Amino acid sequence: SEGQCWAVDAGPSGSFAGKAGGVAMWTASGWRFSAPNAGTNVWNKASGYTIRWGGSAWSGGEVEGSAIHVNGVKVVGETLPAPPSPSGGTIIDTEARASLNALIATLKSHGLIS
Repeated sequence: SEGQCWAVDAGPSGSFAGKAGGVAMWTASGWRFSAPNAGTNVWNKASGYTIRWGGSAWSGGEVEGSAIHVNGVKVVGETLPAPPSPSGGTIIDTEARASLNALIATLKSHGLIS
């Protein structure tokens, strides 16, 4: 319907043929196309999140930045090296080591440490 817009993905066909990477807008006069600039963000109603034109493709669901702040406090920043896994010592506590290893693995899986 009039006013709807579509992000055109790679390999479009039909009315969108030759318009890969563009934005298609339906108007009273038919389709209008616009070429986005790198960094253009649009709301994807179907997925419920913003998609971004990176200059060669649309991507979505990702947030780029150098840090996340909550109430002025930095809670996530650049990826840091992983702490060493526990080893050695005179008393081996397998439960503590398992917990620490699980914590390290979780931090790695979230990209918070390398």
